[in-house]
Amino acid sequence: MTPLAKFLTEAGGRGPVVGLLPADRLIDVPPGIRHRRVDGAEATTLGGLYTAFAEAWDFPEYFGRNKSAFDDCMRDLDGADDPDTAPRGFLTHIRNAQRLLTDAEADFDWFAESLPFYRDHYRDHFGQSVSGRAAVFAVVLSAPRRSHEAVRARWRAAGVPVTEID
Repeated sequence: MTPLAKFLTEAGGRGPVVGLLPADRLIDVPPGIRHRRVDGAEATTLGGLYTAFAEAWDFPEYFGRNKSAFDDCMRDLDGADDPDTAPRGFLTHIRNAQRLLTDAEADFDWFAESLPFYRDHYRDHFGQSVSGRAAVFAVVLSAPRRSHEAVRARWRAAGVPVTEID
C-alpha cells in the first residue's frame, strides 16, 4: 500500500483528514478517488478560497460565496451520484499550502475546522448506502520542506492535526 493510499484509508475512518507532502513529491492517486488541485497562492483570502474551490470542484453557478454555501457544496462533491456508484473518495491537493488564507487568519480557522466535518459527512453518508461502502474525504497539503513546521503549527493551532505522508 502506498503512503497516500494508507493516509486515505485512515482518513476514511477517524484518522487525520489532512496530510502533508513536500512540494516536489508527486502524488499517485488511487483509482476511484476524485482528485482536484487548488493553489494556496490563489487562495490567500476567503474570496480567493471560494473561487479556487469552486473552479476545482465545479461548484454550481448559484454558489453563494459564503461559508454556509461553501459547506453545502463541499458536502455535495458527488453531485447527483448514487452512493452505490459514487467515487470511493474525494481528495483536494492544496499546493503552496503555506500561502493558504494567509490574508484571512480567522477564516483559516473556520476552513481548517470544517474539514473533519466534511470527512465525517462522506464517511457516514456513504456508509449508510446499500453497498455500505463509506467514501473518503481528505486534503493533501504540499509545501516546501522549509515551511512544513510552520504549516503543521498553523493547522495544529486551529485544532486540526496534520500527518506527514511518507
